[in-house]
Amino acid sequence: AHALVAADPVRSGQWQDIGAVTRRLLAFDEHEVLRDLILAADWKSHDILRNSPLLAQHLYLIDCVDDALDLIDAVSARVASSHPLSYAKANALRYSGRMDEATDEYERCIRLQPDYPYAHWALAYHQKADPPLSRIDRIRKAQATMDAAAPEQAYLHYALFKEYDDAGEI
Repeated sequence: AHALVAADPVRSGQWQDIGAVTRRLLAFDEHEVLRDLILAADWKSHDILRNSPLLAQHLYLIDCVDDALDLIDAVSARVASSHPLSYAKANALRYSGRMDEATDEYERCIRLQPDYPYAHWALAYHQKADPPLSRIDRIRKAQATMDAAAPEQAYLHYALFKEYDDAGEI
């Protein structure tokens, strides 16, 4: 927190390092300083817009879900639809217990970026498919879009496992 005070991004308007700074604040359990910094930031700044999915995540991880959703809504009004921002919103909604809204947002994220492995994985573990196995084809399509050795494939494999397991196929 002392280094943050010395840099004073609020006064200087220099937000390019905010993601790294909030990551450190989170690691050192400086929750109040983290929240205050994000809330004091210029949410119209390009650097804040660029880092908004991460900043929203940091907010909901410190139980400031409403602040995270406010940030996401403010940013969403200024930028084109973004799958990382949609994913952050789905996670924040899930974290706050708004499960149906979270499901809808995970689905929106997948519509925005059909091969986004994290959304397929999160949705599979968030809620069972109805009807069972109805998500298998799109997960397999997502797998086909990336190199078989890509680390992100693991998330799609886990999603497939969960879908098959929920259907009693494993």
